Amino acid sequence: MPGYKSSGFSFSSEEKIWDNTLNVLGALLMIKGTKKIPLFKKGGSIASSPSIRNGRVYFGANDYLFYCLDLKTGEKLWSFQTSGIASSPAVTDKAVYFGSYDGNFHCLTLDGKLLWKYETGGYIYSTPVVHKGLVIFGSCDNFVHALDEKTGKRIWRYETGDWISSSPTAANDTVFIGSYDNKLHAISLSGKRLWAFNTGDKIHSSTLIHNGRVYFGSFDNNLYCLSPKGEKLWSFPTGDAVVIRGAAVSDNIIYSGSRDGSLYALDSETGKKLWDYKTGDIMSTTPVIWEEKIYFGSCDDNFYALDAKTGKLIWKFQTGGAIDSSPALSQGIVCFGSWDCNLYALDAKTGKEIWRFPTSLSYMSPVEVISKGGERITFTLSSKGDVLKAESPAQEEREREDYGIMGASYVERESPFETKEMAYKRKKKYR
Repeated sequence: MPGYKSSGFSFSSEEKIWDNTLNVLGALLMIKGTKKIPLFKKGGSIASSPSIRNGRVYFGANDYLFYCLDLKTGEKLWSFQTSGIASSPAVTDKAVYFGSYDGNFHCLTLDGKLLWKYETGGYIYSTPVVHKGLVIFGSCDNFVHALDEKTGKRIWRYETGDWISSSPTAANDTVFIGSYDNKLHAISLSGKRLWAFNTGDKIHSSTLIHNGRVYFGSFDNNLYCLSPKGEKLWSFPTGDAVVIRGAAVSDNIIYSGSRDGSLYALDSETGKKLWDYKTGDIMSTTPVIWEEKIYFGSCDDNFYALDAKTGKLIWKFQTGGAIDSSPALSQGIVCFGSWDCNLYALDAKTGKEIWRFPTSLSYMSPVEVISKGGERITFTLSSKGDVLKAESPAQEEREREDYGIMGASYVERESPFETKEMAYKRKKKYR
């Protein structure tokens, strides 16, 4: 049967999870053929994008820790333990806000002490926005939640038709957020629906507001520009789903990445393409712009700096894993995380490494996805992003009969990367 096979696990080409020409992690980050977004399991990898404020770098990782580092030195100032974190933090002068895989939304002091916690009914991938006394974010329980930023008390919640991994944007008295129900929702600050715009597929992208216009990407392979009332002004087609994070703007040029591996520069008024730059794999991060340079990472393991006007490469820096963490830049230092379990700080002008901070676990996070048939599949990756194991509960049940022992999840392994066959052989040897 055609299809991928690993350690006894197989699925048909109709259930194909990724294109083998792409980096595995990059393909797993958001897969058209699967039912929902993936869950990153415990490991040292970083999917959260850092935030920088007052000389400190804040970010979460899949080792179940949220970190605060010194921007200049990379020294750890404190860490806070929770579940895995893909949500990027919002940081104010008084508090730090972020969500985690266990469905909890946290508010910490700037010294890492818990002020309050709020429970939702699903994973939280959404990065919160703090606006007019509210902290607003989406959850995979299908709701947009608006809390009092000081107390964590729920003020309102707004229901969409499916999971929400998109991050909200607030402008004046309106909140914009996408959903897996294929719609971009415009919500009042009192939690009432103003309008919703239908696209042809799910929306994971955050929304950019520029000169009153609304810009966002969809998995129907288009970047959209809407009026403040939700009317389409233009759309730009790309070769694959548009930007997993969000777009950026400078001098009336919109910059947006795509799963086709390209960064596109478009005229913000007309949507006309000015230039594009092709990377070696999925481009899933939101770029940042500084001193006429644009910075972004790719799932080809590289971090790029381009001339923002021409798209010409200025420098690139190679990490040991796919980059799904959007950069943050302050004081001439650009910071981003990698799937290789490190947070990097580079000189924004030269691309020279200033420091790197390893998370508490040195192995990459396994990734769980749900196939179109509803089967949960967990992929364990090597340090190079290759698949070492592909497992599912249904497969393990079948293997109990094949091996006559308990399934792979219950066999103790010598390391996270030990194959199932090796584990089974050891188990049978000492039975």
